[in-house]
Amino acid sequence: SVINLPFNTLEEFANYGKYKLIVLEGSLDYDLFK
Repeated sequence: SVINLPFNTLEEFANYGKYKLIVLEGSLDYDLFK
């Protein structure tokens, strides 16, 4: 069975993880300084 993920390679997976971290940190900073 194939699981549908928003990435196809390990490199895309790593980039996706970095993107999620940046978005999470950005939203946390935004909440702190709102």
